[in-house]
Amino acid sequence: MAAVHALTSYPIKGCAGVVVERAEVTLAGLAHDRLFAIVGPDRMTVRQGEAPRPATVRGRSGPT
Repeated sequence: MAAVHALTSYPIKGCAGVVVERAEVTLAGLAHDRLFAIVGPDRMTVRQGEAPRPATVRGRSGPT
C-alpha cells in the first residue's frame, strides 16, 4: 500500500509550492493546483526556464 509523506501544491504555475496537510483530489488532480499562471504581454504562459524570478513567488492553496 502506498503512503503520502509530504504533499506540495502549486496554486500558481511556475511559482513556489505550498506544503499542505491535505488536499482534495479531483479527476484533473489536486484541487487548486496550477489553477493560475503568469502570462506575459504576448499572452503566453511565462515559463520558469525563461523567467526564474516567479519561482520566488509563494501563492496560497485554496480551501480544503
